[in-house]
Amino acid sequence: MRPHQPAVCLFLWLLPRILMGCRPGLDEPEGGSPGGGGGGGGTLSWTLEPASTPDEAPRALRIRLRADPPVDPDRIHFVRGHLGPGHLRQLAADAPSTALEERFLPATLWREGTDVLVAPHDPLEPGEDYGLALAERGEALDLVASEDAPASWLGRAWPPSDRSAVAPMAIFCGDVELPPFQQAISFAPTGDPAVIQRGALSNGAGRRCARIAGSQPPPSPPPEGLLLVPPAISVDGATLALDPTPLVMGGALPPPHTALSCVTPEVAVGPGCALVLDDRATVRVPDDELLWAATGSLVDTVALTRPGETFSLHPLVPAALNAISLGVVDLAGREAIFEIVLQTTPPMPHVVLNEMLANCVGAEPSCEWIELVNDGAVAASLEGFRIVDVGGEAELPAVELAPGALALVVGEDYVPDPALDRAPPADVTLVRVPRLGRGGLANAGELVRLFDREARVVSAIPAIPADEPGRSTARRHPALADVASSFVSSAPTPGEPNGLE
Repeated sequence: MRPHQPAVCLFLWLLPRILMGCRPGLDEPEGGSPGGGGGGGGTLSWTLEPASTPDEAPRALRIRLRADPPVDPDRIHFVRGHLGPGHLRQLAADAPSTALEERFLPATLWREGTDVLVAPHDPLEPGEDYGLALAERGEALDLVASEDAPASWLGRAWPPSDRSAVAPMAIFCGDVELPPFQQAISFAPTGDPAVIQRGALSNGAGRRCARIAGSQPPPSPPPEGLLLVPPAISVDGATLALDPTPLVMGGALPPPHTALSCVTPEVAVGPGCALVLDDRATVRVPDDELLWAATGSLVDTVALTRPGETFSLHPLVPAALNAISLGVVDLAGREAIFEIVLQTTPPMPHVVLNEMLANCVGAEPSCEWIELVNDGAVAASLEGFRIVDVGGEAELPAVELAPGALALVVGEDYVPDPALDRAPPADVTLVRVPRLGRGGLANAGELVRLFDREARVVSAIPAIPADEPGRSTARRHPALADVASSFVSSAPTPGEPNGLE
């Protein structure tokens, strides 16, 4: 038995009591007042890990409680919002109201000696209030999540948060390239040893990523329960904050993935098939959830794919042989590395559906637009191109887009109202067509595709609902694949590079 096995049992006993909360800012029960505390006697100290003050709590943290006499973990609650004396009286009586129970947040609690550690499962929301209540003592620790974004926040890329894992392994990625490093850590609450190092996979791909893996082979059958990673580590004096979402261990071992059969002009790339162009390749993937990591002279790509999706290898060197190390890993932690060579074509244009405003604030459909960008190194003529949606199609006129140039495809009656919707720059190219869609673009979301003059689909925007007026659907980068994860809801930037938030 593992030395900390009782902590796992403690959490499994607590799990039914821990609910997801979603109603911050509820009024305090009658008789409450600002601040907490009824004074339970004895001594009590709180420490936040990583070190911080309660009014600047980090997004990922652990709370260490040291009390004499020891506190009962069964009666500790992590809650969204402020906790006043009225709330504490409810908890002391083991009679929380429905409104208070709905504010409970999931957390794992375990003992280290006489200390009790509390690890919230979700990142704290910047500027939000939280409370940790010790019901038996009538005391609470008030926390305010820091509004300063961590210098290096690594969100979990693998396994997906809605999937269980068979192997004790997780991959985290951020926005900044990390220095090479390797450190010994441990999973909580079991204390199982692990190693964290730069890179998504063992081929070194993913310089913005870190991989955590158990340093011992997992037992067979694999254990069930939750594993927690440290909330942060220090690398070269800098703090790397890690997404605290627990690894949910258990489930059946998935079968090995099956490689696709490629169709000319596709070439095999590991278990997938790639259509190779000049500075990029679009990879078609098997019907398995996989994480891909590729590295080469220019490319450093990490992509999570689900069945039926594609991803892009970019940038590649045009008109050259590109040597790439491509790795894949599945939910069982099985990793495979493939050394491939891709022959790219000479430079070519790439006309891309870059952004779309379907749900504008002004009068629809006259305020709607679709933004194109030529992401290639050669000028592109739009003559013979067509934009097609479920409502019909619009053939584009003979407009030339220089490399890097943007244009707006709009209806004949397009007249922006700057008081309601952001207007494009005065010098942006407007590509006018009789209409977009049957009666405009669908706010509920519809597949929009761009066909070239050879009737090939060269770009697409998936059916993504535009639920909020005045928000556009924007591609995170022109080279990304035509899948929903490549797009975000954004403040519109018509005729300008996407200003992603």
